Amino acid sequence: MKRILVAVDTSGISHVVVEQAVELARAMGAKIRLFHAVPAPTQISPPGVFVAPPQFHVQEWVTSAEETLRDLEDSIPQELRDGIQVDIGNAADRVCETARTYCADLVVIGAHQYGLVARALGTTAARIVNRMDRPVFVVRPIPTECIAEAEHPGAHAPG
Repeated sequence: MKRILVAVDTSGISHVVVEQAVELARAMGAKIRLFHAVPAPTQISPPGVFVAPPQFHVQEWVTSAEETLRDLEDSIPQELRDGIQVDIGNAADRVCETARTYCADLVVIGAHQYGLVARALGTTAARIVNRMDRPVFVVRPIPTECIAEAEHPGAHAPG
């Protein structure tokens, strides 16, 4: 069985990433597993100040992520589904490790439009691509001018 790991965040681009993964799964005869990494708590309280343990909130984040993945999974045809998975930790690390343990043939991720500073510092998508030991398909939102051209061909052609 061919396997596609689809790593999503909880942003608006997630549905676009899943749509692209469905097209790839159909073409490859593959199954899709949805994945999300919840950041590990790193909060350190100032001296003399009590802060509730961050683990208390982590379970809420995991539950919320699972609900989001289930909603996204509803858009995947039943025959292409291979479950959902939520892990805790650094997103790039967890995606790479999960791709290995799941034996994914392909990893599909989304990439946002970032400015120069974010590109220089590195994005999660860049870290995944640079460290992954298997093919990665990166989905970016289609530019609005391309959408307008597709909806009204020739409307933007030079006159």
